[in-house]
Amino acid sequence: MKNLRLKNPEFKQLQALLKQPAQDWNQFSEAEKVELSLKFLALPEIKRQGSLSEQTKQFLAPSASDLYPQVNQLLSEMPLAFASIEDLLNQTAGLFLLSTGED
Repeated sequence: MKNLRLKNPEFKQLQALLKQPAQDWNQFSEAEKVELSLKFLALPEIKRQGSLSEQTKQFLAPSASDLYPQVNQLLSEMPLAFASIEDLLNQTAGLFLLSTGED
């Protein structure tokens, strides 16, 4: 299997976006925030396969649409708590996926 990390421009571009300061999140449009949330959730597939399949996009789109408003909220409540966009998305996804105790 070839090493896609060497020839994976989509993954490299996503990594560069994720390393930006968390406050840069506010510079993105709503559509860009949803897309970035989607790609963050699909990061393992992008890293492994070099791109995002249409099936994965359709599967993760509702979660990405739910995630980005939570990211906005968390960033507005704690603007200095996150080092990067990746940290912001990671922490928010972790909170978002916590059990509500209704199980």
